[in-house]
Amino acid sequence: MTSGNRSKHPVWEVYDLLRTCKLSERYYQEKAARTRRIEFYCEVALAITASSSAIAALPVWTSPGGHTVWGVLTTITAVIAVVKPFLKLSDRMKVYENLCGQYRRLVGDLMHLKRDIATRQCYDDAAKARFEPLSKEIAEASDSEYVESLDKKLRSELQEEVNRLFPALSFYVPDDD
Repeated sequence: MTSGNRSKHPVWEVYDLLRTCKLSERYYQEKAARTRRIEFYCEVALAITASSSAIAALPVWTSPGGHTVWGVLTTITAVIAVVKPFLKLSDRMKVYENLCGQYRRLVGDLMHLKRDIATRQCYDDAAKARFEPLSKEIAEASDSEYVESLDKKLRSELQEEVNRLFPALSFYVPDDD
């Protein structure tokens, strides 16, 4: 098959969705990890500045400089305490983790299909029949994605990672349609 025809083969639907699912899996995995870190640091700040905290009782805070630093810390923590419930970090993390899990399973299913296409050296009706329900599941997962602004920088970095993981030449393209 010529390289021009290679890029137009219908099997690329499978491979393109595989890369898209991998990108979405990594994106939501990273968003969950970042949200987990933010939640952790918020909790640490709240714990450190709590009046019952052993850290609050340290003598360093009674010095003039320490008193100022403690005032800034408690002000920041007060803002965190007020804002944190509205951020719904735990809810976001659950959504991100669920989406990551959905896409991870779909990546696994598409990888099996990819291997079968390469092993059998064809993209026949049986492979197409296996792909059809997967493409519907991917559309459903995409429809359930968390609605927020896209982190374009993160998405771009992860796109490069996925392209390194799945370069175009790593896919088997049959000679026939």
